[in-house]
Amino acid sequence: MEVGNVKIVSFIMLIILSLYISYSDVRYRIISNLTVISVAVISVILLFANDNNKFYQHLLPIFVIGFVLFKLKWIAAGDVKLFAAFSLAISSDHLLSSLHIILLSGGVLAVFCLMYQGINRHNRSIIKGIPYGVAICIGSLFGIAASL
Repeated sequence: MEVGNVKIVSFIMLIILSLYISYSDVRYRIISNLTVISVAVISVILLFANDNNKFYQHLLPIFVIGFVLFKLKWIAAGDVKLFAAFSLAISSDHLLSSLHIILLSGGVLAVFCLMYQGINRHNRSIIKGIPYGVAICIGSLFGIAASL
């Protein structure tokens, strides 16, 4: 299979996985380790297809910063693992723009969650945090598309 085809098929697989991850995060607030491993495996395939040998420069800082944010209870561990898995396929040149998209889409998602909570005041158990996996999927897919 040609490298271009590998990239396209891998990207489509990541889109499908992202849809499943987003659904699971919105519905159950769970990002399973199996889906994170699947994202990581596909991201490694893209890493080699893109000849991205500088991935290690941002992988450790993502885990360290993510661990600190997890300890501060600002983000869930599944979100940190998910972004670390996606980041393998994002070139260093596009990582910062991916983070910007994640933060922006996460902010929009938070506003929608608050509006939904306000509409359904009688049921306070509806919103249990922000399903940030959705924002991570959106921003990461943009970063991967830019890296292809």
